[in-house]
Amino acid sequence: MSALARRLDIALVVLALAAAIAAGLHDLHDPWDGSLRGRIVSTDTHRFVHNHLELGLGATRGGGVILVDPLRPERPYFYGNHPATAPLLLLPLAIVFGDDEDTLRAGATLLWLPAVLALWRLARRWLAPPVSGAAALLLATFPVNVEWGPSPHLELVVLPALLLAALAFVRQLERPSLGRAVALGAAVVFAGLTDWPGFFVAPLLLVLAAAWPERRRALLLALRVAPLLLVSLALVHVHTAWFMRQPIGLWDFWHGMFRDTQGVVIDPLEFVRVHLEYAYEGLGALGLLLLAAGAVMSWRGAPAERRRLVAAGALMLPGLLNVLLFRHHALIHPFWGLFGTPGVALLAAAPCAGALDATAGASRGARLRAGAALALVLVAAGLGLRAGFETMTSWRSTEFHDLGVALDARFARGDVVASPIYIAPADIYVRATLLSPVETPQAVDALAARYAPPAFAGRLAFVLPERDGDSALARHLRETVEPEPCGRWLLFALR
Repeated sequence: MSALARRLDIALVVLALAAAIAAGLHDLHDPWDGSLRGRIVSTDTHRFVHNHLELGLGATRGGGVILVDPLRPERPYFYGNHPATAPLLLLPLAIVFGDDEDTLRAGATLLWLPAVLALWRLARRWLAPPVSGAAALLLATFPVNVEWGPSPHLELVVLPALLLAALAFVRQLERPSLGRAVALGAAVVFAGLTDWPGFFVAPLLLVLAAAWPERRRALLLALRVAPLLLVSLALVHVHTAWFMRQPIGLWDFWHGMFRDTQGVVIDPLEFVRVHLEYAYEGLGALGLLLLAAGAVMSWRGAPAERRRLVAAGALMLPGLLNVLLFRHHALIHPFWGLFGTPGVALLAAAPCAGALDATAGASRGARLRAGAALALVLVAAGLGLRAGFETMTSWRSTEFHDLGVALDARFARGDVVASPIYIAPADIYVRATLLSPVETPQAVDALAARYAPPAFAGRLAFVLPERDGDSALARHLRETVEPEPCGRWLLFALR
């Protein structure tokens, strides 16, 4: 390995980190409707952090508080479908700098960067510098990762945790020690605490063992650490029962977590079509071309290169399993396969092998082809960043931000504002309790009866978009009170 190759490897990693930071902080200071990425599910993370700060951990018990009902302030409503890890990791930053969108985006970016560094170090087992740096750059700049990776959604730390566990695994195989064994065990337990895809660390390590020269020893190590995920599961279960303030049986726990995925019929052709589209948009045409070239090159190469193919498959496995096991969610979440992008990056960087190593025994033509592949990686990185930025711009909306600011100027904590559409993205701007969707006249009447004196001393209001001003629901509300304009919304002050 030449000195030039080492220097270029470092330069590519620095470029990868810069690209990840640029993606995470893209258009900082601009509102993102409480979701920080247009349609992304970061709204919940922000609400949880906000409520940790406002209510205190004694009230939230570290769980995800969706809202506080003014009629039952001592029993917050919890969202238990995800472990609470990402919001808790962002909480210290919010305590120091506040919980506005910019702070959470910066914090999420910091938590995402270890994924880039971990893949760079891990890739060196199958790719010599500067190709390992090229893999890190591709990971940071795949459009799907630009759009969704360094964002404060609930699955934020899954991919960094998976890659850190994989890195700890190979380090223990290379130089076994008690300290590295403890680090590996901690990494596996942490991966299981990040979110449900984190449990795919077990199949990842089992397949990664097949890519190691000493397969039997690697497989035995993977089998020894996989049961540690039971510790993760037990901690999540106990914590869920604690913040829900009631014992939860195993069946009730699992059924509650995944009931939305049960009984859903998926059209196989539609499923394939949608995911081919997600792959094309999320990896880019050039990324897919490099992936195909890397797969062919690894398959036709020496045994060590074929082991690279197995390693890439192991790193793709979490994304593939997430898509195949939760097919309904996979259809509506473009980022559902994100957890497999490290394997794609590993293979897509492989054609760059030998680009700067004149001692590798390769012909001048082979080195030129490798150099051209490295140039294509740089082009793919630039195109990936541009595509990600363009997608985020296309999502841009300030509708809920403007609504939240307008409502917060009129209502305080203890008041209730309802709507027929999902207005949770406005929640982080509002001290009042937001309830949605309340979609029928009967539901409105039930709401008014529930939040009535003397039990309820606050104000009660209803908002709906101006475009729905002639709807049956609007006409029903007008029987009680005439609306007043609230930006692009109509506000009915019911009490």
